[in-house]
Amino acid sequence: MSACDLIDVQPLAWQRHAVCASVDPELWFPENGVSPRAVRVCQTCPVIAECRAYALNSKEYLFGVWGGMTEADRRRARRDRPRLKPCGTRAAHQRHVAAGETPCAPCVEAAREYHARRTLRVAS
Repeated sequence: MSACDLIDVQPLAWQRHAVCASVDPELWFPENGVSPRAVRVCQTCPVIAECRAYALNSKEYLFGVWGGMTEADRRRARRDRPRLKPCGTRAAHQRHVAAGETPCAPCVEAAREYHARRTLRVAS
């Protein structure tokens, strides 16, 4: 059994390519929460970005090393990352525009609704 097997019954697509699938699971779950060797192994993994994103965005608490990050690293990263409004909001629409991107459909709709409400308020 690998660290990847402990997430879900059905592994995510990227997990099939993870280095952790062929390494002793004990490496990923050290008792003190720190495993420099696991972090070094993660640095060679072709799916480290996907694993890290999964670990940082997971709604469940994940133990051990994921995406080259310890539990403390992930707590720090979550605390320090900017709080961005999700797509489907006016703020996200503005973020798309500022980045020179074509806004997604939910953001376009949110911007339309905002401007419609604002127009109604001004007209009243």
